[in-house]
Amino acid sequence: MAEEIELKIEKKSKDIGKLGEGDKFFINGNGFVREIDGYYNQSLIVDGKKINIEDPLGASIKVFVDSLEGAGEPLVSHQRILKNVEMQEEIEKAYSG
Repeated sequence: MAEEIELKIEKKSKDIGKLGEGDKFFINGNGFVREIDGYYNQSLIVDGKKINIEDPLGASIKVFVDSLEGAGEPLVSHQRILKNVEMQEEIEKAYSG
């Protein structure tokens, strides 16, 4: 049976649904703060230690580009992508008259 994980977030930023600069989150009581420098380098601060992390958006874009070039699998299936494009077309038609 999988271990239960407790997640808690303390938000300083106003971005709902996103972990922003200075927001603190806790995993099983261990607190982490996300920092972003002027070059968009990101890190997590825990117990005074700085842990550099990869930019999540940059990593997602790399996986996407790699999958286009045949060097990896996309995060989302081809079928799901087609379904999303169809949905976007329906929304556009509904709002464009």
